[in-house]
Amino acid sequence: MKSEMILSYIRKSELKRLFYPVILLLLTLFILSRTSALSLLATGELPDNQVIYRTTARRETGFVREKLDKLYYTGQDYWNKGNLLGHYYYALLDGTCQYYIINAETGVPAEEVLENYTVTGRIEVFGKELSTLNEAMAAALTWYPEALRSMTSSYYINETDYLQAKERFLILLLTAVLAVSLIIVIRTCVYWAAPRLTPAYRRLRKYGNPEEILAKVEEELYNSSRIRTRDMVLTASYLLEFSADVTAIIPLEAVLWTYDHASMRYTLRGKTLSYTIHVVTIYGDEYNLKKKSAEDVQVIYNELTSRFPNYFYGYSREHQQMVRHIIRESEG
Repeated sequence: MKSEMILSYIRKSELKRLFYPVILLLLTLFILSRTSALSLLATGELPDNQVIYRTTARRETGFVREKLDKLYYTGQDYWNKGNLLGHYYYALLDGTCQYYIINAETGVPAEEVLENYTVTGRIEVFGKELSTLNEAMAAALTWYPEALRSMTSSYYINETDYLQAKERFLILLLTAVLAVSLIIVIRTCVYWAAPRLTPAYRRLRKYGNPEEILAKVEEELYNSSRIRTRDMVLTASYLLEFSADVTAIIPLEAVLWTYDHASMRYTLRGKTLSYTIHVVTIYGDEYNLKKKSAEDVQVIYNELTSRFPNYFYGYSREHQQMVRHIIRESEG
């Protein structure tokens, strides 16, 4: 008999498991596309032009990178909460006075001229500080404030506001989530396409030829199933779990120890008591059969204790130590 039924179930389970990783992947890509780094990539290098800056701001990219031949220090510094963050510089481009806030790391005190400098920063709209800046600039250059105001861009580029610590953390976090979700999606797709690569199948190699085991399991499923619950089947030789998380195929003759524990689950219907059955085999494999009802656990245990009285039943430190000793001895 071909072992197609169980492999088909594994493929269907893997296909269902794709839903949440794919949703997480798409959501992460969407959020990441709204962060500063990708906004910068979307903007690229732009020539200095107030119209383009307005267009950029309306597109909500918010960031610009441009290389300038020369930047001139205005004599004014940018402070925030008593901390010196940057210096105001300007450049005369196509008859427009464009202001920039350059990181204070470029020099303290500020250098009078920055040559061949690439500015990377956020596009922001001037407020009341524009008048103060223009007046100081006009006084230093012996210009008329009105003349300077008429040729000044209403936007400035703030280099100190690009990729702050919280934005860097967010980008790193989203990148990590993206990598993990992508790995899960790829792995799940591989398992769907090749169910013989899944852990459930590979584990069977310790107990014999996996194809022969699956053929025997399917024969027993059809002809000698003894106990069937919502997602478990106990045959003459195997305990099987068909759950959304994992497909477990446990050879009963290899079992050493089994025990269960209860935990409280919170659902839309309220609190409910859920049980997990733990099964340990002679090869050290541990199977955790989760979200079982008390009735399911009881009926499985009654059958096992009557047929396999030599198992270790129930959790205790003594059982744990004895099982570990037996596994070490078998491996040696």
